[in-house]
Amino acid sequence: EDIIVGNTMVLYRVNMHKPLRLLRNLSIEVRMPFLQSFVRGCIGRYYAHEMHKAHSTFEKALELGNDIALVRRGFEEVHDTKKWLENHANWLPEYPMYLYERGRYLESRLMAWEEHQAHMEEITNGLTPEIVTVPQYKDILEAVRKADRPKEDNDGLGDVVRTDAQVQLYAFATMLLDESQPGWVTKNAPPSFEQTKNAPPEYFAQRKNFYKEDRAYMTTVRDKAIEIGYEDGLPESECVQKIKNELERMKILDATTLQACVRRGMSAYYKTQVDEAKKTLGEALSLGNDIVLLRKGFEQGDSTEEWLSKMSHLPISVVPKLYEEGRALEERLVAWEQHQAYLEGLIEGKSEMDVTVALYIELKAAIDKADADKADNGLGDVVRTEAQVELYTKVVNMIKDSEPGQVDAEAGPALESLVRADMQDVKDKADRIGYSTETTKKIDHVLERLIYIDEEAPACLKVVDGVRMHKVLEEAKGYKHTNDALVEIERLFTLPEKEFVQMELDTAVKLGDKKREIHRRIRLKEIFYEDEGQKFVPHIASGHMRDGQYFAKSAGAMCGKNKIIEGQNKWTKGKLPAPLTVLPNEDLDADKKDIPDEVKEMTKMLKKQFKNLQYAMGDKKSKKAEKFTQEYLQFGVDNPGIRNELYYQIIKQLTENPDPESVKKGYDVLALCLRTFLPSDDFVDYLVMWIRTHPDLNDEVTLYTSALHQKQFEEEETKQVPALSNLRKDIRALKEEGSRFSIPIGAFTGPSNEKHQSIDVRKFNQQFVTRGNLL
Repeated sequence: EDIIVGNTMVLYRVNMHKPLRLLRNLSIEVRMPFLQSFVRGCIGRYYAHEMHKAHSTFEKALELGNDIALVRRGFEEVHDTKKWLENHANWLPEYPMYLYERGRYLESRLMAWEEHQAHMEEITNGLTPEIVTVPQYKDILEAVRKADRPKEDNDGLGDVVRTDAQVQLYAFATMLLDESQPGWVTKNAPPSFEQTKNAPPEYFAQRKNFYKEDRAYMTTVRDKAIEIGYEDGLPESECVQKIKNELERMKILDATTLQACVRRGMSAYYKTQVDEAKKTLGEALSLGNDIVLLRKGFEQGDSTEEWLSKMSHLPISVVPKLYEEGRALEERLVAWEQHQAYLEGLIEGKSEMDVTVALYIELKAAIDKADADKADNGLGDVVRTEAQVELYTKVVNMIKDSEPGQVDAEAGPALESLVRADMQDVKDKADRIGYSTETTKKIDHVLERLIYIDEEAPACLKVVDGVRMHKVLEEAKGYKHTNDALVEIERLFTLPEKEFVQMELDTAVKLGDKKREIHRRIRLKEIFYEDEGQKFVPHIASGHMRDGQYFAKSAGAMCGKNKIIEGQNKWTKGKLPAPLTVLPNEDLDADKKDIPDEVKEMTKMLKKQFKNLQYAMGDKKSKKAEKFTQEYLQFGVDNPGIRNELYYQIIKQLTENPDPESVKKGYDVLALCLRTFLPSDDFVDYLVMWIRTHPDLNDEVTLYTSALHQKQFEEEETKQVPALSNLRKDIRALKEEGSRFSIPIGAFTGPSNEKHQSIDVRKFNQQFVTRGNLL
């Protein structure tokens, strides 16, 4: 393994070869990284030194702001560093370029100033203020303005820091502008608008000669401008034109100086006349009622206007505001003078005793006009003279002391107090002189009503007509009127309603007033229900109900009797096992073989009628529900003895019925039955109390009691059930208008009907609930 034979040579490795190779590799692995890091550190420090050097150069150049050579030296240093970096150490970070970019911008601005410097040196070379021409002045002025303008304004150079040489050049150019002949014209000529709109006060102080209108001085400026040819081409040229215009004006002024003196004298006279007219009008307006002084002011003003019309150089209008106010016041004062003459004509040679109704009305209208505002075509805004005030007071007193005036003065308090004697006195006075107003008409009406009350109170008390008594008593209270009959009516109204209604009933019977008799009987029955209705709740206590045990026995049930008994008075979808009431001639304890055939037949028919009721209410589906309803009603008409059974069936199917639609139809059948046939006399109270305590889904009770009353008090007995459409039409009329025998809702029924209450057993606690007058 120590000898390797090649193609041309033989290599022999001695025993020390391997240790030496290991030592060499170890030396390379340890020493080379150290040497590399040292070299890299030296390169990095050199690069950092060069970058810092270029950075310092740039910072110094930017700080100075006007040394372009220093800026360019910074560029060279940066270029050298970047080139060395690309060739030897591209792994190092690049030079930060933000200072480089700022330097480029500064270089461009400094180069622009150098170019502008060369241009200014060219146009000012060899010039002195005495030899500067207008074109040279224009070039220098434009160059100076560009040097002063900011960069944003047409690429100006005002933001560049100038060198000492550039500052000296700018100062030299400025001196040429100020001390040259065109500059002198510009400084001393009137300023243009663009020059003066933002100029300081010192700017105008330099041109004070122009504002003193020094003709000689302005002539000098004009001549100098013409001499040097400085009349156009610059914004300041308009100043030269101003000078020319002003000189022309001064020539005209010399010719009109005398005219001005004359006019000043005329103006002074005019001012005196105007002041006098203003003073007179002002005093008249202040007084407000002196029309003579007001017209004097108008005369002064008119004479001044007439004289003024010949002097066209003076303003035409004298005092328009005072003149207009004066004319308005004159118009109002003239109106009062006319009204004054009208009043004087009305009362001439008359006293308060001579004031007739017609004259009273005219005088009152005239005084109302004097007091009314201008907006109401009145004269209340006009200041009156002493004579006018005296006349106004005299007319007011005549109105007050006249007979119509006394009627007006007494009518209001009399009507308010409602004292009959006072109202009668006012009426007598008004009738005697033939005077009528709204107040006297009201008094006439009140007196007529009092006469009516005095006649009506005994009449309605005699027949004990509660409605008329109530009406006449309320009207009498409104007029604060009373008499013996009214006192008696009030006493009767303190009685319990039951006693009062009984008095009405007795009187109706005595007088043969059948309609009123029925109404009072209904109300007595209503009071009876309100006071003692709990006796007829529940309906199963009427004595007609079949005992539960017999009901279950009739059903033939061997078991589940308790369930049958519980469901006897509740809604069911099934068949009716037995009649709900005891049938005529039925012996509940008899054996089946001993039951009469007519009882068996009636039981069968009642079960069929229950089925018809289920069809009518929709508990059983059928397209002929109306037919079954008609049969149900006709069966009740044909069989008076079992009508209570039919009402019990309806109550059963309305009790705990889960279907609202079925309940609605059930109440419809109930209304049809009440309109067609009556229950027995000993069951009707129980049925009414069930209706009162079980309103329909719309909380309606009156409809069913009205149908009952309609049937109770009509004279004809139903033999054949009318068409259901006609029956329902009658029922709708009952709902909207009530029965002709029933008491309308809200009608007066007695002195204390609001105190009564009706029973609600739906809560099964035998408590009273307020319902008002359900009939």
